[in-house]
Amino acid sequence: MPKKIRRKTRRKEPELLGRSPAALFRFAVNDVETREALDAKILGKVKPTDLSRDGGALVDQAEGPAELVQLLPRLRRSAIRAWERRTRTLPAADAAPLLGELLDELYGMTDGMQREHMYDAVLGTLRWMEAPGAEVLQSRFDSLPPSAASRAAVSLGLLGCTDAAERLRRFYFDNREGTNFDYSGALWGLLDLEDPEFSDLLTQEFTRRSRLPELLDLCCLGADQRVVPPLLLELHEAQLKGQEGREALEALYVVFWRCGKERFLASATEAGITTETLQPLVDVLERSPPDPDQLAAIGGGPTSTD
Repeated sequence: MPKKIRRKTRRKEPELLGRSPAALFRFAVNDVETREALDAKILGKVKPTDLSRDGGALVDQAEGPAELVQLLPRLRRSAIRAWERRTRTLPAADAAPLLGELLDELYGMTDGMQREHMYDAVLGTLRWMEAPGAEVLQSRFDSLPPSAASRAAVSLGLLGCTDAAERLRRFYFDNREGTNFDYSGALWGLLDLEDPEFSDLLTQEFTRRSRLPELLDLCCLGADQRVVPPLLLELHEAQLKGQEGREALEALYVVFWRCGKERFLASATEAGITTETLQPLVDVLERSPPDPDQLAAIGGGPTSTD
């Protein structure tokens, strides 16, 4: 059993190395500050001549929402960033339906890589368009290819579109046998919707042969006590191999303080793990309590360990 644990709270964003495309997409569109910083960093490195070559001047010259939206398929690289930056400032009621029509057109593009860039731009822009954006995302969701639907699921979650939850769960089950993790967008969306089935879906992920790269990130960000048994098994298997099991231990720490000691132990007991067996781990988890701000970020309350 580890002798100490690094204090770890709910992370605003997961570590990105090796994560799924949906995880990377969510990082980019999670909040305005992050998106603006990314755009500024990328566009700040682009030479004016390169931006002009990619179509940047066309973005500046476009008049009105319709002209700007329809310009996207003609753009490349840096100009797409400039297009996103300008398009997301348009009135949502005007721009969202136009973006929906553009989504319909993208499906027929023959350049697969360019089409993915276009989907990324449109779905990321709709993320900022509140109810009109959510309406377009829902109405086109089932007609999108899985890789694009995965990003649409992320945007629907960030928009708080709770009536999309059943659609996201269905997408998860329809695509979870794939090898490219398209289904992960549904999990990110359900996380942000605080869906009651989210933790159940995560427990199923622990049994999959092809492991979702950000599974433990998702546990830290929003799982409840239902993930305790598979996390304990993961920690145990790591220690049998002579490893510390740091990521599993960190996830257990967050879940412990989010759900409280009573629910934590009850979940383990239901899985056949005795309280006496768990006591050394509980001692470790209680040794470094989060401060009130960290506890609020984790999602716990004043009586989390009662």
